[in-house]
Amino acid sequence: MQSAEDRSIVERLFPDGRPKCLVALVGNPNVGKSTIFNHVTGQDVHTAHYPGKTPDINVGRSVVDGQDVEVIDLPGTYNITGSAEEQWVARSALLELGPEAVIVVLAATNLSRNLFLALHLLDLGLPVLLAVNLSDEAERSGHTVDVELLSALTGAPVFSTVAVQGLGVHELMAKAAQMCAAPPGTDLPRHRYGELFERTLAPLVSTVERAGLSPFGLSARAVALELVANQADVSERVSSATGLLRVAEEARSAIAALAEEPPAQ
Repeated sequence: MQSAEDRSIVERLFPDGRPKCLVALVGNPNVGKSTIFNHVTGQDVHTAHYPGKTPDINVGRSVVDGQDVEVIDLPGTYNITGSAEEQWVARSALLELGPEAVIVVLAATNLSRNLFLALHLLDLGLPVLLAVNLSDEAERSGHTVDVELLSALTGAPVFSTVAVQGLGVHELMAKAAQMCAAPPGTDLPRHRYGELFERTLAPLVSTVERAGLSPFGLSARAVALELVANQADVSERVSSATGLLRVAEEARSAIAALAEEPPAQ
């Protein structure tokens, strides 16, 4: 009999089967992510966790424009590349569950710091939505966020929200529900880093494509970026491809020379 410790995250969170519409909430600590979650799900919430890991994943249900939606509130984290528990749990959940929509909650009061996580999730090719929260606090400080410009720069839909008042939350969730109803891969954000960078990355992308490997269902470009960043969970799943890790090392060195610093890990 399978022990609780051996169950996958899908079995742990959804013992009756993975829902058809799964929306993940992710963001830095104290950006209002859980406020959005509570507003959307009300009291219909339960929690799950990995054995030996402190951070919990909250799971709730909602109906958005007539569609059943399961929402997971992942631990607040500044990135999903390190070894800290909240980073590991958030990364594992996103990669293993493959949500139909990933809402990245950003604080309008500290946008530049928050965008680091958002850009990484865009690099992974995830179906990202951006919620610029705390916009009222930013306006009181004399700052506004141009959501249309941010959408144009990132390639992702962007919504302005004030979670404590529920402002903009329905529109945000309506878009997430719409993404659930669309065929997989429809209108995914297409974020790029410029011609020189993409040309440097291209040989590795081509090598991944020829190998026919797609760990966690990631695109060849996403796999290439994760290999450049030396992410162990992806590297382990492609290590059988002859020469792939060597090409990844060559790309890592070329990009480091281009940026005059090592790729972020």
